[in-house]
Amino acid sequence: MAAEAEELVGRYEAFVALTRQLLAAARASEWDRLVSLGHDRDHVLSIIKQLDATTRLDSMANARKAKLIEEHIALDAETCKLVESWMADLKSAMHSNLQEQRLLKQYGAD
Repeated sequence: MAAEAEELVGRYEAFVALTRQLLAAARASEWDRLVSLGHDRDHVLSIIKQLDATTRLDSMANARKAKLIEEHIALDAETCKLVESWMADLKSAMHSNLQEQRLLKQYGAD
């Protein structure tokens, strides 16, 4: 495999590794870490896009790339489910807090 192809596949591997870390952060409810990792992953993706446009892969490297993309999609879907659940919980908590504030305003505090 040519050096450019090795670099591209290596970047895909780094991209998937970051996606695994994002999932771990979501599972642990480490939302600040998740955001930071998301920025790191976006940076790797920008490099991938540049390399992908100019790098030819042989069939083995192309198969590895496809497998990594499939793994990313599965991990990302699970991460999205966790984030969506957290967002729903946050929205509910904020709504509850808003209701409490309205009641306190209308009826006063004890």
